[in-house]
Amino acid sequence: MFDTIKLTFCEFVAKDLSNWKLCSDISDNAFNPVKIRQNNEFLGNVSYDLEKAFYNTDKINMTIKAINNTNYLIVNFSIPKFLYGNNVSEFQADDFEKLFYEINREITMSGIFANFETANISRLDFCSNIKTDYSFSVYKGLFSYIQSSRLKKVEYDGETFYWRNKSRELKIYDKVKDVEKKEGITLDYNLMRFEKSLLKKHTHKDLIQLKDLKDNDKIKDSIVRYYDDLFNLLDIKTFPDSSLDLWAMIEEFKKIYPKQHFSELLKFYGAINLFKDMPENIIDEFFTDCFSRSKRFKYKKIVNDILKNQNVVKKIDNKKLHSELMEKLGESKHEKIKSL
Repeated sequence: MFDTIKLTFCEFVAKDLSNWKLCSDISDNAFNPVKIRQNNEFLGNVSYDLEKAFYNTDKINMTIKAINNTNYLIVNFSIPKFLYGNNVSEFQADDFEKLFYEINREITMSGIFANFETANISRLDFCSNIKTDYSFSVYKGLFSYIQSSRLKKVEYDGETFYWRNKSRELKIYDKVKDVEKKEGITLDYNLMRFEKSLLKKHTHKDLIQLKDLKDNDKIKDSIVRYYDDLFNLLDIKTFPDSSLDLWAMIEEFKKIYPKQHFSELLKFYGAINLFKDMPENIIDEFFTDCFSRSKRFKYKKIVNDILKNQNVVKKIDNKKLHSELMEKLGESKHEKIKSL
């Protein structure tokens, strides 16, 4: 449902900044230095002139800085990781009260008392995890055909697909590789991640303040818009031909021969194309006529090994893959709205 959230507080009191990193080296060119008055029962009223103040943990990142001569507390965190300790679990509607309690508790423990009634949402990410029938690489050919009139397409390192403009960003990527790299978690199933980031406050529409997350109707409207954006993005009019997708070929080859080089990939598919429909006696005659005795057995063993594995790569029906994703996203939308 929700992933990363960025909150901005303009009403807060610093009670104890002993656990904060205070950047007090203010240069002549510093923009709007922060003046913080700490009201501590042991230290009394203490005033700081700071460039910035930071408080970072594994769960949450907080910054105090001045914007137009007003001090702001900016709080940034991933909701699933904050509540569940990982970024694989999806935030559940039943945990809204727990979320508010834990945010308040974490900020208070840092030494800050903040007014949650006036906290604004300056960034909010929506997300969905979809278990797919195939590994992510099989779908790359399909995603490469997505075109959007309002979003610019950017492909990053062959694993993540982005479509973005100045106010929002849509992203599709391999969650299996993401959690393995970032969290050391190995998943035994295929998992695809869909995300939407609202990069500007005015694009949130209904979800302007933190307290709006207590309004189910506003949340429902935002979720509907999130899925509508995904459906519009995936509204592909013309599908690529159903064919043996290059990404799928490489992925399946790596599963069979994880330590082999690209030259072995060429041998693999070259052998399949040459020998897959030949009777065994014709293959024997070929090796007898073309190779010496020592090489004959070596190459024939390679070909036989390859032919045993030739069925692991099947033709990719992009239209079928598209139907699978649209159906599962529809189910995801229904489940999230029903949970509110």
